[in-house]
Amino acid sequence: MEVTSKPSSDQSCVIQGFAVLVGIIFVIVTTMVLVAIPTEAQLFNPNVYKHALQSQDLYDQLPSLLGELMAASKTDNDAPDNAARYLSQEDFTFIIAKLFPPEWIQAQVESLIDQTFGFYNTTSSEAKIEMPLTELKARLGGEGGDQIMRQIVSSWPLCTTEAEQQAWLSLVNPGENPPDEMPECRPPNDVLDAATPQLGQMFDEMVADMPDTADLTPKYLPDPEATGKDPRPTLMAIRWMIKLSPLIAIGLLAAVTVLAVRSRKSFLGWWGALFLCVGIGTFLLAAVSGLMVEGMIEAIVAEVISQSAAGTELVVALLEVIRSILRGAGIRISILAGLSGVLGLTMAVAAFFVGGSKPKAEDPYATVQY
Repeated sequence: MEVTSKPSSDQSCVIQGFAVLVGIIFVIVTTMVLVAIPTEAQLFNPNVYKHALQSQDLYDQLPSLLGELMAASKTDNDAPDNAARYLSQEDFTFIIAKLFPPEWIQAQVESLIDQTFGFYNTTSSEAKIEMPLTELKARLGGEGGDQIMRQIVSSWPLCTTEAEQQAWLSLVNPGENPPDEMPECRPPNDVLDAATPQLGQMFDEMVADMPDTADLTPKYLPDPEATGKDPRPTLMAIRWMIKLSPLIAIGLLAAVTVLAVRSRKSFLGWWGALFLCVGIGTFLLAAVSGLMVEGMIEAIVAEVISQSAAGTELVVALLEVIRSILRGAGIRISILAGLSGVLGLTMAVAAFFVGGSKPKAEDPYATVQY
């Protein structure tokens, strides 16, 4: 009886074909892995957002951007009881700059960024996103409040009636009782100067009712004020899947190796071809995605500018921050694509200079007689 250990040509073709199929799956999966991992690392890194906001000089621009937004939108709140309805864009910018210095804004925004990522990195019900208001309240009180009230009153139309002028005089003259509601008109400068401390005192009374901390924590079920289901468990599961996805690629690469590699030459050839395809595919995917994102942002910017809506400059500035963050992800992906392509090309070239396995003295597929 004869038993042969040499596989038939049909079996070899099936094995090689299956290796090619697994190799194609490896290229697709690894390309997705090389896109997903740096994207996850970029989007879930709080330092990325801090750097993007700072690099766009947004903190220094914020008073003027918010001033433009508030001036453009004040027409939507032109009710008679809105004391700020006469303020111009310059007035709003002055008040915001007085209340929110750039260094204070940066400290608060970076603290909120850290707290937000901390909140979404856990499923604990004890996690909070809070903004302290004690420093802001202190700034609103005293001289800061006096200047803000003076700026608001200075924007009002001049007092034209005797009753209006008398109401303002009663505010500064000792022994007189001012009316419960002051007329919305601007008194003479000397009367306004004398009334500024009293205006600041009224402002201080309003500020005293402000809480010391603003709770910005999202409310999820079963909270009575819930806005929806808590997405954190799902988000964390997706992030873990992305982090563990390289194991799938490693398993597929091992399968290709077992099925197709029989020598150093075939090892270099197969691995070189696979990594070269991964590098090219990843680079093309990153390039196409980058062009699509750039096109979308440009289209949104053009649409916002064409509408001349309130807060146009602020929206454009925020879009530039988003563009900066996504470009960072694209750079990371391109670097990984380049490394994979260079590795694959090097191995593929090396395969041409490496000989196959040396022939053995005894044919391993020789027929064995029984």
